[in-house]
Amino acid sequence: MRKYLLAIIGLVLLCLLAAVGSAGGSPDTYIVNTTDDSNDGSCDALPPGDCTLREAIIGANSDGGDSTIAFNIPDTDAGHEVSGI
Repeated sequence: MRKYLLAIIGLVLLCLLAAVGSAGGSPDTYIVNTTDDSNDGSCDALPPGDCTLREAIIGANSDGGDSTIAFNIPDTDAGHEVSGI
């Protein structure tokens, strides 16, 4: 009986550890909104900030989890160009 109790306790502890390990929070989303290639150390998608592809990649690599990089480059951006579509 004691062996079974210890086995059940061990399984419960393993399940708790697995749940804590997978609860790393929600993934970050970086929205690239400029064609500029600068890095001011932050990826601010809300005006008046900017988020370059370089900043988004650095942020995604450093946050330690799954991340998404999306694009929302306005038509008014100096480097915005649509061709071949």
